[in-house]
Amino acid sequence: MAGKTEDRLIVKLEDWPKADRDAWAAARRPGDVLEPGGPASHWSPGSMTWIVNAYGHWVGWLTRRGLLGKDAAALDAICRGHVAAYIADMRKVNASSSVADRLQKLSLMAGAMAPERDWEWLCLIYRKLARVAVPARDKRSKLVSAELLYQFGVELMEEGERLFESDRLHGAIRYRDGLMIALLAARPILRRKNLRDLRIGADLIKRGEHYWLQVGAADMKQREPVEVAIPQELTAYICRYTAEYRPYLFPRNRNSKQPVTRDPAACSHLWASTWGKGMDARTIYGRFVRLTRTKFGKAVNPHLFRDAAATSIAVEDPKHVRYAMNVLGHAKFATTERTYILAQSFEATQRHQQNVQCLRERSGDDKRLGQPPRPQTGCR
Repeated sequence: MAGKTEDRLIVKLEDWPKADRDAWAAARRPGDVLEPGGPASHWSPGSMTWIVNAYGHWVGWLTRRGLLGKDAAALDAICRGHVAAYIADMRKVNASSSVADRLQKLSLMAGAMAPERDWEWLCLIYRKLARVAVPARDKRSKLVSAELLYQFGVELMEEGERLFESDRLHGAIRYRDGLMIALLAARPILRRKNLRDLRIGADLIKRGEHYWLQVGAADMKQREPVEVAIPQELTAYICRYTAEYRPYLFPRNRNSKQPVTRDPAACSHLWASTWGKGMDARTIYGRFVRLTRTKFGKAVNPHLFRDAAATSIAVEDPKHVRYAMNVLGHAKFATTERTYILAQSFEATQRHQQNVQCLRERSGDDKRLGQPPRPQTGCR
C-alpha cells in the first residue's frame, strides 16, 4: 500500500489497511429487529462519506510520516503523541475550524470502529479545539435577511413571466430559479440534497388548495421525517410553474407555440434542467451563488439560507428564537444557538455602525453652527 498511497493527502477506502477495512465493515453492519447494527449503521450516506474521507486523511498522514507499519492498522496508531503531531502538521496549512472538524470525525470513526476502547481523551481534544476554533469563512459578511431572499425569488419569477413572452426557454429558467429561491427562503429546513431531490407527487404533494413538503427520514440529516405546509402565497406560483413554465424545459416542447403539458414519461423532479432531467446539486449551487451575487453583491449559497432564517428570527423575534430549531430541523438547540450568537454579533455591529453615523452627523451639524460638539448619550 505504501508505494501506491504515500503521496496521497487522502487514502481511499479500498487502500486502507485490511484491519481498518474490516473494522469499518463491522461498524456499518446493518441491523434488524432482533440484532442491532454496527455503531455507524444509522449514519447517513453523506455523513459516512465525510467521515471516511477524514479517516483517509489520517491514514495518508501516517503513511507520509512513516508511522504506519506493514499490515498495521491506522486505528491502532491513534495515540496522544501521534494525534499531537497530526494537529501540529494540519495547523500549518488548515484553518483552526478545519483542524477541529478533522479531529471530530477521527473520534467518531474511532468510536465506531472500536467501541470497546476508551476514546474520551480524543473527544476531549476535539472539544478543546472546537472552543477556540475560528471559522474559515466569515458568514456575517454574507448574511442577507430571509425576507429579502424571499422577495428576490418573487422578483425573479415576475421577471421570468415577462421574459417568457419573447423567450420561452430563458423565461422558464428564470421562473424556475426564482421559485427555488423563494421556496428555500420560506422553508429552509430543506438542505441542498433535499431541494435537489424534490419530486412532484412524492415529496411535493397538493392537498386541496395547499402544497405540502413530505420528505422521508432516510433523506433528512437529522433522520426525522419532514411534513410541512408550503406558504399559501406560493401556491399560485407553483401551479403556474408546473403547468406553464416547467414543460418548456423539456427539449421536445421548446419549439412549440402552443400550450403544452408535462410529458408523463419524463422525469418527475420538480427542478428540471434544460435537458429535461433533474438538476444536479452543483448546478443548483451555482445558480444560487450567481443570482444572489448579482442582486446583493455577495454570494448566498443554499446552506446560508439556513443561517439567514435563524438570524432573521433571532434579530426580529428574539423571544421565540427557539422556534428556529424547528424551522431548521436541528436535533439540538445548541446547534441553533451558534447561529443565534452570530445574529447577536451581526445586530450589535449594525447598531454600532448606526451610532457612529449618528455621531458623525451631529458633529457635522455642530461644526456648521460654530458650536463645540455636544456630549453624546447614544442614538435612539
